[in-house]
Amino acid sequence: MKTTIIRSATFLMLMAAAISCRKTGTGNMNNADREFLDRTSYAHNGAKEFGSMADSRGDNAMVKDYGRMEVSSHNSDLNALQKLADARNYKIPSKMDVEHIGYKVSLE
Repeated sequence: MKTTIIRSATFLMLMAAAISCRKTGTGNMNNADREFLDRTSYAHNGAKEFGSMADSRGDNAMVKDYGRMEVSSHNSDLNALQKLADARNYKIPSKMDVEHIGYKVSLE
């Protein structure tokens, strides 16, 4: 009886571990991979938005140039990130997250 209970408990723990590690329609990505892609996308989207703000609101030509460079650079990075995500059948966020929106609001 005791052995049956231990075997059942062990089986349930292994099943729980297998379920938590199973593929979820996003290729072979786990939660850490998805979180990395999401957070990186949010950061690039935020930097792109802030670069756009510098370009449109800056009074100094160097500030405007830097803003355009930020937009261009982060667009390239987002394109590369999307290719990585596409290979794993995953859609990265195309907008800023709440944290970056808060930063933007504080600058306006």
